[in-house]
Amino acid sequence: MRRAGVSTLRYDLRGHGESEGKLEELTLAGMLNDLNIMVEHMCPDDPSSVHLIGASFSGGVTAFYAAKRGAASLSLIYPVLDYRRRYLLEKPYWDGSRISSACAAMLTEDGWIDHLGVLKLGRCFLNELPWIDPTLVADDISCPTIVFHGTEDTRVPAAASIKWVSDVAGAQLVLVNGADHELAEPGDGAHESERTVAWHAEVQQSIINWILRAEENARK
Repeated sequence: MRRAGVSTLRYDLRGHGESEGKLEELTLAGMLNDLNIMVEHMCPDDPSSVHLIGASFSGGVTAFYAAKRGAASLSLIYPVLDYRRRYLLEKPYWDGSRISSACAAMLTEDGWIDHLGVLKLGRCFLNELPWIDPTLVADDISCPTIVFHGTEDTRVPAAASIKWVSDVAGAQLVLVNGADHELAEPGDGAHESERTVAWHAEVQQSIINWILRAEENARK
């Protein structure tokens, strides 16, 4: 990005990397607040001039923010767009109207529910799911939008992105044929294979081009 003359600001989510907080305290509203602070830091005079990029779990929050606050452009990479379905409706602890008694006991004892050993879903996060829904605000997004998703994504199926893009005016979808989650070759968890490296380079360049094109169009 820097070589293309595009300044960037990346940050760790709460409870991740060097950020403070516990993973089980992560909430969608907290993520939106953090993103808002980052955007206002980058462009205090015109926050909507920032180009937003979100990947995986952060993708839906980034899209929701763009719908509510605006952006110069939006780029999403294998995004989770339907938090309610992924973290509630598809779970065995959800009976259609409430969480199971066993799940409630776990929340009381531990304060969180494990999700694939990657996330710790706390009570506040679960309570947000019916209310913060990126799938319901897709038609509010007015900035140039592009989504990249692997056709063999086993964690976040591409079907969700295909459906979501159809609801965003003028949005483009780029399907990476054969790619699993994180746009990696299946089984390449270290992201070292030739195909994975090539896919990453191609998508990165496509995002740079998308941002530069949006800037050019904005100046016209």
